[in-house]
Amino acid sequence: MKQLSHLIVCLFSFYFIFSLPVNANIKTAPNLPVESFFKYTDFSGLEISPTGEYLAAKVRMDGALRLAIMETKTNKILSINHFGDENDVGVIDWVSDDRVIVKMYTRVGPLDQPADTGFLFAVNVDGSKKRQLIPTPAKPGKAVGRRAISQLIDILPDEEKYVLMYIRNSAYSTIYKVNTFTGHQREFAKSNEANSSIVLDHDNVIRYYIHWQYDEDTDINTRTFYYRASKDEDWQLHKTIVDKESEKRGNSTFKTIDIAADNKQLYIQTEKGIELYNPDSKRFKTILPLEGDAEVTSKLYSTDFNNSVLLGIKRMPGYIETSYLTNDHPDVNIRKSLSAAFPNKEVVLKGRTKDGATMLVYVYSDKVAGEYYLFDTKKNSLSFLLSKAPERKESDFADMKPFSFIARDGLEIRGYLTLPKGKSKNLPLVQVVHGGPYGVTDDWGYDGEAQFFANKGYAVMQVNYRGSGGRGNRFHYDHYLKMGKEMQDDLTDAVHWAIKEGIADKEKICIYGASYGGYAALMGVVKEPDLYKCAVPYVGVYDIAIQKDKSDTRLYDAGRRFLERAWNAYDEEFVKERSPIYHLDKLKAALFFVHGAVDRRVPIEQYEAVSKKLDEMGYPYESLIEEDEAHGFIDQDNRYNLYRKVERFLAKHLKD
Repeated sequence: MKQLSHLIVCLFSFYFIFSLPVNANIKTAPNLPVESFFKYTDFSGLEISPTGEYLAAKVRMDGALRLAIMETKTNKILSINHFGDENDVGVIDWVSDDRVIVKMYTRVGPLDQPADTGFLFAVNVDGSKKRQLIPTPAKPGKAVGRRAISQLIDILPDEEKYVLMYIRNSAYSTIYKVNTFTGHQREFAKSNEANSSIVLDHDNVIRYYIHWQYDEDTDINTRTFYYRASKDEDWQLHKTIVDKESEKRGNSTFKTIDIAADNKQLYIQTEKGIELYNPDSKRFKTILPLEGDAEVTSKLYSTDFNNSVLLGIKRMPGYIETSYLTNDHPDVNIRKSLSAAFPNKEVVLKGRTKDGATMLVYVYSDKVAGEYYLFDTKKNSLSFLLSKAPERKESDFADMKPFSFIARDGLEIRGYLTLPKGKSKNLPLVQVVHGGPYGVTDDWGYDGEAQFFANKGYAVMQVNYRGSGGRGNRFHYDHYLKMGKEMQDDLTDAVHWAIKEGIADKEKICIYGASYGGYAALMGVVKEPDLYKCAVPYVGVYDIAIQKDKSDTRLYDAGRRFLERAWNAYDEEFVKERSPIYHLDKLKAALFFVHGAVDRRVPIEQYEAVSKKLDEMGYPYESLIEEDEAHGFIDQDNRYNLYRKVERFLAKHLKD
């Protein structure tokens, strides 16, 4: 493999030398327009067909994500398909040499996670034989089927019209054999009990299942772990896990990952790391200890056609770290060689053709939104396919670097700093606070906001305050009810750290954030009026009581429990203590509010309430309200307008 690595490095040295700007030694970036950071990508989510003849991709047209099929050799588009006007194309899977299935996702703004709509379609590469598979369309004398979450299990190469799919249409975990041309479903395998997760072996036999039983009154979740030696054997109880305060504190780490190649042993993630469970001895063997509290962010599988095996995992304590379970598989050597060819970038093997000759490779970094390549496994050669953002020059963008500090109570807090190119000291600083707050995290990778603010001359600080994701259940759940206090203190302490390190000018600090970040932005300037010069609260929660009474979170049992357990939203005294709207008399900072008038998650009443109080106080503020936007602006022109206005606001208050 040394020869492979050498070849790729040479090839890419050639590519990058001739793609650099003429003045390669430039230390500062040009002042780029807003479009350079926030223009939607034309193509994303590429998947290669089993023969390698075609590529499927998500393409943006008229504000919607549609399915495009193109020829690999020429990039000629053969068909563009849409499946209704309300939703976007989500996950794409090839199910034969010339047919794909497509899951539809909700169309949401940048602050929401798109959700599976329960619709599944299939179509040929030329756009013919389009079929809705889930829900089953209505037929004469037969009612329409129900929407259901689904997942492809096996494409059944010997039965071209059929696939195996998990379809969540009852309390039982069930695998169906589905005809991708008619939508007909036939039950293939089913869990032994309701409310259970299942693990299939490489022959598509259920070998393990975990039954979940949650008692809402006691907040105890009991998981029972079962195994059988074959499909004809009886189930045997192997382990019971009891988690107290499950909803409040989260479950202990016991996550099934995948069955091993022997169709018997099982990879499991526990507090110790990645372990291999032997059902014969009922013992666990730690095969990959995981130091520190960084969670597993993704699992690495081989690209073996329709028969992948687990190769390793990735975590993100700061930069992305990869750990392999084995060094013997050819894919591991290819991954390592490609990573050497792309220093300071992440390499993802997206898939391989069924003859093993061609791999689709995806590469990204903090300065590159994403590029696709084809790797010829026989010639050990790599060819550029397309870029998600071809108009961007990597050399114009800034490094995103991890940092950490110790908060006032001794807890280590981590985050990321993006500094203007060529500058590192005594800078105006914009603290960008992520939403959520619980379980969400700022990650290393391309971030349009961080790059935009850095390009305008600001140090950009993103803090994964307590309650954020990425560091295990304790870091997440133990910090319920700490908004406005310890969680806010983490943001304050981070700014003081940057000032002490000489990075930030203490007279030029602004806090910006959306959703919970909008809450933190306004809370920051009322809690620390002498620290922040300005704030940009974007679709923020300013009164917890309004969130309890008006947001769509209240419409579901789980949402109401979350409002109670995480936000203490039904305690009037707590609400008034922790809601920034009740502390506006402490304000000194300049304010710029942003909101969408049809936001259901954080309703416009939040902005209306805070603006009314400020008007009564005679306190000046700026605002931008878009009538057709919801939780985060999605329209391209509205996004451009937003960031231009934010740029002017920051310049007015942070620059001389």
